[in-house]
Amino acid sequence: MNNLTAIESNLPAIAFNLFRYWLKKIENENISIKDERVLVEDLKMIISRCHQKIANLDKKVDIHWKINYWIGFVGGNLSTKWYQDYVTKGSTMFKTFVGLKAIQIFMNNEEIEKIKLNHIYETLLLKDNNLDGLDTNVEKLGLDTESFEITQETTVGKVENIINNLLLQIVPELLQHPTEIDLPLENFIEKTIIQRLITENNL
Repeated sequence: MNNLTAIESNLPAIAFNLFRYWLKKIENENISIKDERVLVEDLKMIISRCHQKIANLDKKVDIHWKINYWIGFVGGNLSTKWYQDYVTKGSTMFKTFVGLKAIQIFMNNEEIEKIKLNHIYETLLLKDNNLDGLDTNVEKLGLDTESFEITQETTVGKVENIINNLLLQIVPELLQHPTEIDLPLENFIEKTIIQRLITENNL
């Protein structure tokens, strides 16, 4: 399902050219990457996903429709992945997320520090507070956080719940892509080559 013979030798050039096009459109000259080979693997991975999607379509679907689907799927998903990897992950919001995640991991492995931190939290919360019987517990928010590896323990401290909630509040911000870049795949890969990929993978 992932026979790339029709495109294999040109994959590096295609990936590099697509990325350079994307960089110009994103208008961020400060982005610099360590390893261009990652771009090639990104392209391979998304093509593989695209082939899986097409394989699940009705076999009677017109080949021209499949080609256009291929162009839209690969271009859209590649643009989204690069935005996450090279814009989102360089943002202050993401650094804040990672910092909170580091604290969460530390607290999960340091029971004594966890107890101390919860005590400090309660002291600060109750100081100059005239509410009678104030519940110092913090309700834990819930969200599907698989993409960002947020661990949600069944028994946690109050401050841990606060950190958990802050992480969950940040996640929707990180998943937003305010700048959608349309990657015109047909300008970088001939439609005849895309058709070969589809037919040679029996899609």
